[in-house]
Formats: sequence, C-alpha cells, structure tokens
Amino acid sequence: MNAAVTAANTNILNANTNADVEQVKTNAIQGIQAITPATKVKTDAKNAIDKSAETQHNTIFNNNDCYARRTTGGTTIT
Repeated sequence: MNAAVTAANTNILNANTNADVEQVKTNAIQGIQAITPATKVKTDAKNAIDKSAETQHNTIFNNNDCYARRTTGGTTIT
C-alpha cells in the first residue's frame, strides 16, 4: 500500500492541470481501495478449499452406488 501512496503522490506532483490532479486522485483512491490484505485472501482460499472438500465428501458419502469396505481381523468384508 505504501508503494501505491508514493506513486499517487509522485503522479500528483507531476500533474500539469487541475483535471490531471483530479484524475490521479480518483485513480489512486480506487487503486488503494482495491488492495486486499493478504490474510483475507489466504483465509478466503482456505475456506474455499475446505468447502470444496466437504462438498466432495458429502457427494461420495451420499452415493448409494458406492459400497463400504471394512477390515476385521485381517479379513476384508465387502
């Protein structure tokens, strides 16, 4: 975020007209607001993976065409 602020300030100093300054300001504000904290991105990614795994687990578990295999005393029961 510091880089975005520094770039915005530099662009404001280099602007030639009031309209240019307003355009730089608008672009800078939009750019800064678009910055997402890394922790939120990581949390969202982890949540998406967990949800996908849960959905797949439920799909497999609720599939009546599948059969369970158990092992008791070294013998596999199907």
